[in-house]
Amino acid sequence: LSGTLMKWWVRRTLEKSTKVIALSDKWADFLSSYAPRADVSVIPNSVPLFALSDHTIEEEGRILFLGRSEEHKGIFELLTALSLLKSSYPAIKLAIAGDGDLTVVQGKAKDLGIADRIEILGWIGADQKNQELQRACIFALPSYAEGLPMSMLEAMSAAKAIVVTSVGGIPNVVNDQINGLLIPPRDAPALADALGKLLADRHLRANLASNARKTIEQCYSSHIVMEKL
Repeated sequence: LSGTLMKWWVRRTLEKSTKVIALSDKWADFLSSYAPRADVSVIPNSVPLFALSDHTIEEEGRILFLGRSEEHKGIFELLTALSLLKSSYPAIKLAIAGDGDLTVVQGKAKDLGIADRIEILGWIGADQKNQELQRACIFALPSYAEGLPMSMLEAMSAAKAIVVTSVGGIPNVVNDQINGLLIPPRDAPALADALGKLLADRHLRANLASNARKTIEQCYSSHIVMEKL
């Protein structure tokens, strides 16, 4: 199909649908501008409420990345941030869970002198994911673009302090300094600064984590979102 015909077909499909569901206000605005006669509603992704863990399991300095290890997920900025922080925070450790080009990630970590500070977990199942969320003291997802990432919502449900980028539907959920820290994408120094702030301030981590959990309870738990659906 030509580009013009494809755009017509997509627009027609949207406008002929009984209901179009968007994950965020930003996507809803885009869809409405693209297909003005479409009936668009916002219903976000949802997550179950994780059982709150015993915080004695949480490991000081342990950061969790949960996603595909690719450039657009910000994994290389995260490695660079780790290299900037390693001398100030001897306990810092990055756990990388998910698939992707992990050999390239390992090579980059070696080049940055942080091979001993990363733990490659690869793809993990639900039980191990829950365990890794409990072990981490910070969750980081510095993506270049997102809709509404499930891994972020899961970390918030598990009551974790999060550092994420202000892209896609994320700013609809994360209020900077209230229930997480927002940074610009492709900015390793800003990422390092945000992570350092959390590593240095356990009280701030606890406040952000508690508010993150409340956000899920009030707006994004499976029960609430299924009622909207």
